[in-house]
Amino acid sequence: MAEDRESIVRRLAFKLISKKIAGSTANSMLEKVRELNAQGLHSTITFINEGVDDTTKARYNLNAYAQTIRQIYRLHLNAGISIRLSQLGYSLGEDTLNKSMEGIFRSAQGTKIPIWIETESSIGTERQLRLYRRYKPLYQNLGIEIPILQVHDLVMIREHIRPNDMVKLTTHIYNANPVVERPANAAGRKPKQKRGQKNGYDDHRHDTFHLYVSYISALLVSKAKVVIQESDDRVISRIARFNRDYKRHLIFEMPLGYSERRLKRLVKQGITPNTYVPYGKDWVPYALSRLEPGRIRDIAVSVLDGQHKNDLNG
Repeated sequence: MAEDRESIVRRLAFKLISKKIAGSTANSMLEKVRELNAQGLHSTITFINEGVDDTTKARYNLNAYAQTIRQIYRLHLNAGISIRLSQLGYSLGEDTLNKSMEGIFRSAQGTKIPIWIETESSIGTERQLRLYRRYKPLYQNLGIEIPILQVHDLVMIREHIRPNDMVKLTTHIYNANPVVERPANAAGRKPKQKRGQKNGYDDHRHDTFHLYVSYISALLVSKAKVVIQESDDRVISRIARFNRDYKRHLIFEMPLGYSERRLKRLVKQGITPNTYVPYGKDWVPYALSRLEPGRIRDIAVSVLDGQHKNDLNG
């Protein structure tokens, strides 16, 4: 009975998050990418499928990405893919990971389809940069994602980045095993700000903006191609206004499902952001890792909390 209730809760929650995810199947994802392309938007596709603890599951994810690459090329879609090394056997040893990556690159040879290595909490940034340098000669349109909220040595990053490398900066970091977060109070509401008190979220925006600028400056000096993946349109807008060259040289990307009002505000500023398009069934870690705080993220926390309780009771 408890399992039935959990299944019902997950289905209802998935309906609420459906605007943020391009369905659970490859067909639903391709249909969404076609819609976005018709609006003049480039898509970055990722498959949200976790729990790779043997070579069979790693091979399944490899085949899913390889098929996506073939479909992008066959249908002439304006899209790339974003992969996580953990999905392709990182924890199973270098041999498994190397075979998976080589399989993806074989599928993409001759297509020029962008392939991104996503940042993950379980793999350090320096380790990912070293793997990126290893795989880059195998596929020139390979890019690397770097989380700006972690403490990094910018000198170390510049040492690993070469001219024309593709680097995506983000405030997010993917975590396949997120910790359940508790609300600030029993009602789950943020405390009210007193009149004249500075909003804490504005402080966060301010700090995030300055972090982005420091990374952007270092990477542009290295002549890298820089993408900013950010869910806060106000941060994007401020970055684009900060420097005339930024709007010309930077590419911006927002997760799927953000409001038309926000997008129109950016378009008026001359920014047409790419769209990050996830699909698949493992949406809870995606919601916690990639979506900004709000109702959908709270639902993901509730579902994950329920799973933990079931595990403990089982």
